[in-house]
Order: sequence, then structure tokens, then C-alpha cells
Amino acid sequence: MPGVELLGSMMRQINREKKKPLDILTFSTHESWQSFIAMTGHNFYHVPSPERKMWMVDYRPIPPNVRMIHGEPDNDQQFDLVLSQTSFQQFMVADNVSRIYGVPHVNVEHTLPLQAWSDDQLNQIVTSKKNSDCKKFVFITEFNRNKWGFNEDEAEVIFHGIDTNIFKGWTGKDERIICVANMYHERGDLLGWETFENVVIKNRMKCMLVGDNQGMSRRATCLRDLVTKLQESRVFFNTSLWSPIPISVLEAMAVGLPVITTENCDLPRVIQNGFNGFISNDEAFLKEKLEWCLHEDNFKEVRKMGQNARSTILKHFGLWRFIDSWNNVFEETVGLRKRR
Repeated sequence: MPGVELLGSMMRQINREKKKPLDILTFSTHESWQSFIAMTGHNFYHVPSPERKMWMVDYRPIPPNVRMIHGEPDNDQQFDLVLSQTSFQQFMVADNVSRIYGVPHVNVEHTLPLQAWSDDQLNQIVTSKKNSDCKKFVFITEFNRNKWGFNEDEAEVIFHGIDTNIFKGWTGKDERIICVANMYHERGDLLGWETFENVVIKNRMKCMLVGDNQGMSRRATCLRDLVTKLQESRVFFNTSLWSPIPISVLEAMAVGLPVITTENCDLPRVIQNGFNGFISNDEAFLKEKLEWCLHEDNFKEVRKMGQNARSTILKHFGLWRFIDSWNNVFEETVGLRKRR
């Protein structure tokens, strides 16, 4: 009965202590984001997503305030909020769960609409979301929000946060490029495999590819391994075509690598030519700048661009800004904080 669910939700809000962490039911996504959102200090109950692998504990340990749920939650478990991410199927499940528990639903969208969708398909999904019981929509960039057909009055933007105490310490001692991508060839239409092939492989440039790519490369064994590989590389190369802002780009910048990237989505807002890297869709230009970064005579200028890249992260993608923004969303949604 909707009246009983609403009454239960209201009583939980009245009885809740403001300093007490919220109990949030959510669904698994990539470990970096899950680790960062856990830093808000609330309790997160993760339902594994069928389309995703299990949490890779070697890469990111499961925080103590994150609990993995296998099967149905305990009957006596009460939640304060449901947080869904990306998948429309997951969104609909979360919306139904929020009604069952009588708690608000918050949705965060990390990705962009599939390019294969027709306008009618996209409009149908967006309309379903806007007509749902979801109380708050969050996107990771303005470009991301606009592509999904939401405006600033309908949804909030919270940029990724990067832990600059972990991602730091560039040395650039190895004259090599580094590129991070999983299933590069299989997801080439999104990740820009053809550009990587034309610029790096065909020109036999010295490059370390990190990621799950059968026959070509493996994932980093752990977070420390990834950071070390970034620290020792000279320049980061990104070829993504359809991603708001790849978190791998931000992590590389935080370490202090200049980034050479394709010019798509929100990347032009982050990368400035000659300041913290180079950006273009011209493959000849990308090749020229990669070679320039690898040349020993340009090491001091490359280091300066890397310092500027890290400064960009500290200014716009600080972890505490991310944490504060998400705490505001959670507390406003459950009524513990007045909307500003």
C-alpha cells in the first residue's frame, strides 16, 4: 500500500539522527567510482550487476562500509535511499525497489546514449525516466547531461573525483606512451581502436597498452601496479570517441602525465593544446605530438605540461569536492538538508 510505504519513509526521516550514516542500496559499477562514493561515509549495500564482473579486490579493496549482497536483502534490513547507475534495466529495477521500501531513488548516468539508438528509442527511455518516481538525476558532465536530454533544472552535474594522494609522482623515466583500455578492438567504435592502430601500431611507436585485451595486454595486477606504470611513462594517449570524460585520462593527469587525445565529448573542456597536453582528431597531428613528447630534448616542456595536467585535476576534479557534492545530494534527497 503506497500510504503505508510513504508513512514508513516519513518515520525513518523523523527518527534518523543527522550524523548517522545513511543505508544506501545500490548496484555494482567500476571499482574506482564505487570506492570514491564510499568515502561519503554512508553504508552501501551492493547488488552485483549481471553485466559486470565481480569487484576486483586486487585493484581496489572493498571499503569497510560497503557490503556485497548475494540474493535477497535481509527482511529486517531498512534502507534510506536507492542509487542506480547507467543501465536502464537497472534504473527500472531500482525505481520499483524504491517503491517497495518507500525510499527515494537517485540515478547517476556515467555513459552516453548508444549511437545505434534511433531518436524515438532515446526519447522513449528519457521520457520513462522523467515520468518515473526517481527523485534526483545526476550526470558526470554537462555534455553527458545534454546528450540524455536533461537541462540544469532537471539534473545535477557532479564531476568525477580523483584521489591525488594515490595518483601522483610522475617521473617519465621511460620513453614510452601509455594507453589504458579494456576490450579495445571489440569496442573500437567507442574507444577509437582504428586511431590507435593507425597512429601507434602502424608507426611502431613504443607504447604500453594496459587493460584486458586478449593477446595484446593485461590489466594492471593491482592499483599500485597501475600507478607505477603511469608514473614511469612519458605521455598518456587516449583515443576515445564516445565517452564523456574517461576516468583513465583523469587518473593519468593526476599522476602528472600530459595527455594526447582525440577531440570528442567533454575532453576539449579539460585538455588545452600546449598547456596540459594536445587534442585533435587529426591522426598526423596526434602522431607528431606523441613523437615530440618522447623526444629527450623536450623533457622539460613535457614535465611542465604534466604539472599543468595535475593542477587541472586538483582544481576541477578534487576528491573532496566530489564527496561534498554527493553528500549534499544524498542528504537533500532524504530530507536531512534543505535545498540551496
